[in-house]
Amino acid sequence: DGGRLAFASEVTTLTGYGPAPLVLRPEATAIETPTGVDTPFQGIQLLAPATLLSFDVTTGSIDQMTWWHLEDRAPFEGTYDEA
Repeated sequence: DGGRLAFASEVTTLTGYGPAPLVLRPEATAIETPTGVDTPFQGIQLLAPATLLSFDVTTGSIDQMTWWHLEDRAPFEGTYDEA
């Protein structure tokens, strides 16, 4: 929004940030449990697990990089005691 970035661990923290109130996305009201990075609010997204976000303050551009993937791990084949 206008080259600004706000970060919070909970959406409710953002209610006092900026001049505009939180606005529900109309299509989100039909979804009981949002999935992925979308939230019910316009202009607010979740940062996926194991993802690094960088924000360029001069251009306002955002870059995201996932630094770990679950599928990169080999399945554990040891015994219960080894676990």
